[in-house]
Amino acid sequence: MEYKYKAFHDAQTVVEGIRSGRSEEEVRRLLTEEGLTVVYVKGVREPKKFLSPPGPRPISSGELGVLFEQMSLMLSAGVELLELISLYATESRGKVKRVMGEVYREVERGQLLSSAMAATGAFPSVALGMVRSAESAGALGPVLHSLGDYYMKRHRLEQKVLQALAYPVLLVVATVTVTGIILRYVLPVFEEVFSSSGTPLPWSTRLIMAFSRHMEAFGLYYLLVLLVALLALLVAFRSRPSFRLKLERRLYHSPLTRFFIRDRYLAFSLQAMAMEFQGGLDVLAIGESMREMTDNTYIQAQWTLLTEELKNGRELSEAMELSELFTSRILTFIRLGEQSSRLEEMLEVLIALEQGDFEEQTARINIVLEPALILIMAVIVGFIVFSIAIPMFDMVNAL
Repeated sequence: MEYKYKAFHDAQTVVEGIRSGRSEEEVRRLLTEEGLTVVYVKGVREPKKFLSPPGPRPISSGELGVLFEQMSLMLSAGVELLELISLYATESRGKVKRVMGEVYREVERGQLLSSAMAATGAFPSVALGMVRSAESAGALGPVLHSLGDYYMKRHRLEQKVLQALAYPVLLVVATVTVTGIILRYVLPVFEEVFSSSGTPLPWSTRLIMAFSRHMEAFGLYYLLVLLVALLALLVAFRSRPSFRLKLERRLYHSPLTRFFIRDRYLAFSLQAMAMEFQGGLDVLAIGESMREMTDNTYIQAQWTLLTEELKNGRELSEAMELSELFTSRILTFIRLGEQSSRLEEMLEVLIALEQGDFEEQTARINIVLEPALILIMAVIVGFIVFSIAIPMFDMVNAL
């Protein structure tokens, strides 16, 4: 298998390339024997093709949180690592059982835990970097505990976002479904009754009937155009990197979507940064790890820029300020942490503030969006019912 690597030959010279090897650990060892200081080694990914089969899906945050926390507890109780992995490979269920079985086979063959985890493709880069650092420092148990805490908190935040979106999405689906049923099946029956009676129809009824006839005649064409547009957008997103980069940048900064993308990303990434600082990773390694923890090409490009600025000798706060990812509050706290040499403590305070704001915004969505959607649904359905009821009353009065 081929592995891409980045290393320092000396303090000023960066070496990048591709090296073949049986495992990531073997490539690291070969590079170290050549006198290089390794920054990272990772398997070369094949270029994605449109509609190509998806790669292995990572384990969910909730499952990772439980897995790492339980592994930490069992290691602290004196259980051997291989025995621990074997236990999960036999007693777990579903995806975790299969993945841990692969990890067990790799570790049994002599691979390090981090290399075995990387070979499965099911663990995030943040977890791999932290485990690799823990193996070097001989502190696997505490690091697994930190990873468990991180992924459990991330899982709780993800659940809050899903809960905030579930009810509004359900209301939108219900509104569209009810309106479609009324226009497609109910309104044509009344239209025949109104036409045979000769009763003059108010403007609202004529409007609804005209809209119903229009959608009956051209609705399939509109649906076809919508599907073609969505397919074209998907093709452009997957096959044109420049288009994807511009779209993801716009979505990251747009007031309509930044809560779901920017604010959510910052809440997760700051906690990951703090955990990696506590795990002893240097700033450059953290920058590489943060770039790899997301599939968003815009965020990856900004972290690439940030990492290059760090290599050029800039402070972390200065490099972060040159990127477009972070808010002014984050930059201020990072700068204060560097000036006071208490960056980890400042990150913890910042995480509490950012996650508090994120949870408050999630609650605000429930408070504001749900009543607004209910009102919109009531207005739409009420307008249709009103437009049908008025002519019916006129027909009764004319008898």
